[in-house]
Amino acid sequence: MKDDNIGITIKELRKQKGMSQQELADKLNTTNFTISKWENNITTPDIYHLKNISKIFNITVDDLMNNRLNKKNPNYTKVLLFIVVVQLIIITILSIHNIKGNKIIVNNLFSDNNSISLKGILIANKDFSVIEINDIEYIDKNAGSVLETIPEHVSIVIKSNKDTLISKNIENTDKESIDQLLRKESMIYQDNKKIEDLTLIIKYMKNNKTEQIETKINQKTTTKNIKK
Repeated sequence: MKDDNIGITIKELRKQKGMSQQELADKLNTTNFTISKWENNITTPDIYHLKNISKIFNITVDDLMNNRLNKKNPNYTKVLLFIVVVQLIIITILSIHNIKGNKIIVNNLFSDNNSISLKGILIANKDFSVIEINDIEYIDKNAGSVLETIPEHVSIVIKSNKDTLISKNIENTDKESIDQLLRKESMIYQDNKKIEDLTLIIKYMKNNKTEQIETKINQKTTTKNIKK
């Protein structure tokens, strides 16, 4: 049995479900402290809890113990959906702009801040640029504890150089964690000029105090020379 993998798997499955440690603990009739110990491989769930964890995440006990995630999990579905969306965007852009033999480049977007992760694409040629950013995640070291960040509201700003491309405000009416709020967001922006030097700025208010997290959005070219 790969005990050192169980905690990693539980944490990964929990995050895919958008659950806090406390929410998982409530479902298992235990404490968030116990969940934390499992996820940090301090202790290992007994067979009773393993069975219940498997039911919650729709995975077999064997796969849970050996870190084989169910390919029908939410992240797998999101990846497939993301691929489909990228293909549709490319097809739409090619149609709208009637590109004939004109190079376009597709870049993957990712964060360079360890506290924030994101996925996105930047599709561009000499006449236009389109960006889509989604699956933003705040890596909260206090997730599942009383110190977990539950903001009053969150604002998301995406800038290119000093120009604001996207600005979005989210009121936290359901008292969710900042991570849960960000995961729901997907943003698309189009311009007829080159988009570069992207920055993501997240501001949130907690206890009447404003905090800010900022990350440069890096680019990695994945596709070139797409032609109609």
